Amino acid sequence: MPENSYDITIDLLARLGLIVTRCALIDEIISDILTKLIEAHRAPMYVITQNVSASTISDWLRTLGPLLEARDLLDAEALRNTLALADDVRRERNALAHGVWQDGPEPNTAIIRTIRLDRVEIIKEELCTVADLDDLIERCTEALTEALALRSKI
Repeated sequence: MPENSYDITIDLLARLGLIVTRCALIDEIISDILTKLIEAHRAPMYVITQNVSASTISDWLRTLGPLLEARDLLDAEALRNTLALADDVRRERNALAHGVWQDGPEPNTAIIRTIRLDRVEIIKEELCTVADLDDLIERCTEALTEALALRSKI
């Protein structure tokens, strides 16, 4: 890998863009779920949810889940599963979006230096391929589908 080479291919960058935008939509839908469950007005809730992290909103929903399930407002297990998947893809998105990208050893690859506090090796350099990003896109799509289905039932 050439030192300080930043000519990342459009194939990788386009997939990264799709991951980032899809995760933003997932976060928005999860915020909508919270808004609907607590029967709040959208505009004030938007102000609240835009000023806290998406993981905090997930935590609020996990806390509220059993209370709302008791009132037959939602399936708490489906909520937990959806939030777990959304949290997982968000962590990966954050590592990619905030990582330092350099050309990889092969075409359509990159070396990404990521920092994640939730793993043993906090700072890590990883090879990223188109296939890796396609896998994450698939999991983002799954999380999005689950979140949309959950929101539609509320």
